[in-house]
Formats: sequence, C-alpha cells, structure tokens
Amino acid sequence: MSIAADTSSQFISALLMIAPTLPQGLELTLEGNLVSRPYILMTLRLEYFGAQHTWKDRVIRVAPQSYVPQGRLPSRPCLVGASYYYAIAALLRMVATCTSKACLPIGMQGDSVIKDIMLDLGVALTFTGTAFN
Repeated sequence: MSIAADTSSQFISALLMIAPTLPQGLELTLEGNLVSRPYILMTLRLEYFGAQHTWKDRVIRVAPQSYVPQGRLPSRPCLVGASYYYAIAALLRMVATCTSKACLPIGMQGDSVIKDIMLDLGVALTFTGTAFN
C-alpha cells in the first residue's frame, strides 16, 4: 500500500497499529515529503508489545503477528498542554514554578522543542526525575 507521507500522522499511526493483526500484515510505502517522522517512529515502538517491523528507505513492513505485552510501557510527556503555562510565565515576566508530572524526560516528539523556545524567553524547563519544573 502506498500513502502520501504528508498524510496525518494519526492516520499513518492507525494503519501501523492495526498492521500486526492484518492477515497479510502491512507493507506501507511512504510517498513524497515525510513531515511526521517523530510520530511514526513513536508508533513503531511496537516492540513494547512484541510486534516487530522493518523500515528501509521509504517502505515500512509489519508482518502478521500477535501483540504480546512486554512489561511496563514508558510514557512520554505531552508538552503541548504544559507549554501554555510556561508561555504565560514568559509573557508576564513573572517568577513562577510550574510542575508537569511526567515519568520520562523529553523524548522524540516535535513538541519537545518547547524547552528551547521557552529558554530563549527566559523560562527554564528542567526534569527532576519525576516531573518537569
């Protein structure tokens, strides 16, 4: 199956998540400009559930297989929601401490650039081991 690589990452992720359960698996060829690589890579962490894939050049292959839990799945923070509070602190030039509970440091999401943007605006975002401050 071919799909435009600039298609919504949610649509591509949905296809990849059901791929192991399809009788023939899925061979997905990404055509054109790939705009959501980080989100596709996150979805391809199917290994956490025992599903394997290959990605060579523009082709992602997922064989038919069963999902098998592999233990605890680490959760990455969504900094989009938290970014509003950090932006308010920056715009008002106020002294504030905002805490965002999270279990892992910033990962591969596109929203992780908020840390650098906020630093340029005078707001430091630090990971304490259990939360972002």
